[in-house]
Amino acid sequence: MDKDIEKEERGGPVHRSVRHFLPYLAGHRVVLHEDNTAVVWILTNFVSRSPVLMRELRSLWALIARYDISLHPTYIASAQNIIADEASRMAASRDYCITHSTFAHIQRLWGACTVDAFASAATAQLPRFWSRSPQPSAEATDAFAQEWRGERLWVHPPPSLLPAVVQQLEHTRAAAYVCVPRWPGAQWYNMLAELSDAVLHLPPGHLRPVAADAHHRLQSWPLSVFRVNPQGIHYPYAR
Repeated sequence: MDKDIEKEERGGPVHRSVRHFLPYLAGHRVVLHEDNTAVVWILTNFVSRSPVLMRELRSLWALIARYDISLHPTYIASAQNIIADEASRMAASRDYCITHSTFAHIQRLWGACTVDAFASAATAQLPRFWSRSPQPSAEATDAFAQEWRGERLWVHPPPSLLPAVVQQLEHTRAAAYVCVPRWPGAQWYNMLAELSDAVLHLPPGHLRPVAADAHHRLQSWPLSVFRVNPQGIHYPYAR
């Protein structure tokens, strides 16, 4: 990978993280531990040869100045970066999730979910979650092998699994909130609309990357969250 591109990809998450945690960071001194000396230098001096990264840096500088955040990048050796590395290892490749604040809003709007059906320890929105592969904190593995009846599931799977999710919902008649990319041309999208009594459309900006290789355009994706009615009664849904 080109070194400038690598720095751009590592610099961008700092801006996104500061914005995500603004309520906790505003007015505070923030120490950022980073195991890349080049990134530490760039964030300390707010200078880069890369035009793309300079745009990120200018946006970051404006953000921390506006909210009175004192950012102090500090180098830490990878061997000592235990907490961050452990969190990244818990994430599956290309992992991402909806932001916690958005999930909390959905639960306030529609009621609480009981289990996060397609999660990892790094992306789980709820204490109870089912993971793709065995993890110490997961209640179970393989959502399709679990009992969906009697739950109100948070369902945010990879798009490739959505046809199977629709079949499972039709078979079990389970209650679920299903978070999907807003792709109205997809067959599963229209089938979810038929199963649902409400839908919440979210503009871009409600996803956050978790794995290091998460898609770099995540925050440009609009979303739809379908509230699946367990009785299967078809009501007009919000557009």
